Amino acid sequence: MKYELALDQETQLTVTTAGLYGKPTVFVNGNKLDKLKGKGMEKGNNYAIPGTNGTRHLSLKRGFDYVPQLRLDGTLIELARKLKAYEWVFSVLPIAMVFVGGVLGALLGILAMATSMRMFRSKMPVFVKLLLSLGLTAAVYVAFLIIGTVFSSFIRSL
Repeated sequence: MKYELALDQETQLTVTTAGLYGKPTVFVNGNKLDKLKGKGMEKGNNYAIPGTNGTRHLSLKRGFDYVPQLRLDGTLIELARKLKAYEWVFSVLPIAMVFVGGVLGALLGILAMATSMRMFRSKMPVFVKLLLSLGLTAAVYVAFLIIGTVFSSFIRSL
């Protein structure tokens, strides 16, 4: 994922993540920033952004959502819009597979949840998003049953 943000007229901030939950990389005006290390740092990824008005402090944290939380000099800046309550409910439905399917269920559920969150932030009509999210949840459950059946048959044949 790639998020771009203009901090001021001179400073363009770009945050990229590899995959859904990959480590973020921060660029300022196309130049990669190195993480700050040391005691007294906030949890997360910390960076110093040099500028004409002094150095600014940037902190990135990961939460339950795949979009990192960005704080610039202590002020929260949204990289993507927050999900509405019903979007969270539909997005986390596949996570229930953790209780049924163990590690395989958790893996499929997390992938489906991240996909639903990404879909809910798209520009599709709301009704289409809801139908696709429910369809994705059903597909994940069916995929789990198929994979589980095949795996179980394989184990029994040994």
